[in-house]
Amino acid sequence: MNFLSILAVEWKKLRRSRILLILGIAAVMLWIPSVLNADLNFGMQAEGISPEHSFLIQGFLGMAWFMFPASMVVSTVLLAQTERTNHGILRMLALPVSTGRLCLAKYLILLGLAAIQILMMTGMYYISAAIASQTQNYEFLLPPLFVLAQAGKLYVSSLPMIAFFWMLSVCIQTPIFSVGIGLASIVPSVLMINTKAWFLYPMDYPFYVITAKYGELASNLSETGIELFPWIPAAVVFTGICLAVSCMCFGRNESRRKEIEKMKQSMRGVLTAISSVMMFLPWTIFIMRENAWALESPAAEIVIGSYAAYMIFSGVFTFGVYMKGRVQNHLMKICLVVNELYAVAGVMALVMMTVGKVM
Repeated sequence: MNFLSILAVEWKKLRRSRILLILGIAAVMLWIPSVLNADLNFGMQAEGISPEHSFLIQGFLGMAWFMFPASMVVSTVLLAQTERTNHGILRMLALPVSTGRLCLAKYLILLGLAAIQILMMTGMYYISAAIASQTQNYEFLLPPLFVLAQAGKLYVSSLPMIAFFWMLSVCIQTPIFSVGIGLASIVPSVLMINTKAWFLYPMDYPFYVITAKYGELASNLSETGIELFPWIPAAVVFTGICLAVSCMCFGRNESRRKEIEKMKQSMRGVLTAISSVMMFLPWTIFIMRENAWALESPAAEIVIGSYAAYMIFSGVFTFGVYMKGRVQNHLMKICLVVNELYAVAGVMALVMMTVGKVM
């Protein structure tokens, strides 16, 4: 199976999930406040930015700081959970494909989801700007090339952040912890963009890019420049580390579980075999009693008592394996019935021997 085939399979899985619906809802929610408060953009002219640019930038700031990263956190966890549900990842790991390829394929699917959401949000911008233009009697719509350029910068700058979120979903099996850490990592972005070390924290990249554009458009604000060095090398290294860790950890826990399950299956087979042998051992008493000494007291009582104790033990052992060990195949059910009958017979034999001695 080549890499393109893997991507096609992963995309088919994605179409059956609700991730796209969640991304669409997030895109709609983002622009509702912008439409309702469109009149506030006229007050931004004091900062040297036009209302139409303010309308776009304010929406993109909300998208870059929280809505888009939060959507990616949820998407990464849902994408990982689609495989873990119903043990789908075990079937996937059984394919003649390296886990590294599978991990990278899912990361590319995640990047596709990010592109789709940014396109959704960009489309919602034009719908919202058109509505605001009608309600405020002012043209808020900007040229498509300008808007798409800002959306493209936002997308490219988010690649390291998405790699980090993907690493979290792969390495942390519990969804609530993965989502919690991912969402918590978004909050410090507001603080990090105001430091000289902003390039060391990839979760602030999208927000920093839009903030820099805001400073460029607002003539009365100090302009925040973007220096490609050391930003680009740091972003590349961070993305590489996150993807390397993801590829190494992808499917590792599931593979261990698969090995443990194989061991459990082998153990079930051994326990079934032991219980099966236990069904036949009580019949050896007839062979034992062909010896003259086994018919004389006290050897006869010792032999009968030993076999009775063994029959009780076999009944208890089989019952424990069936109930506690969850070994419940068809052969084990037969063993359970037979050995429990043996256990009852063993108890009756011991009672009769005890009563006979007392009498």
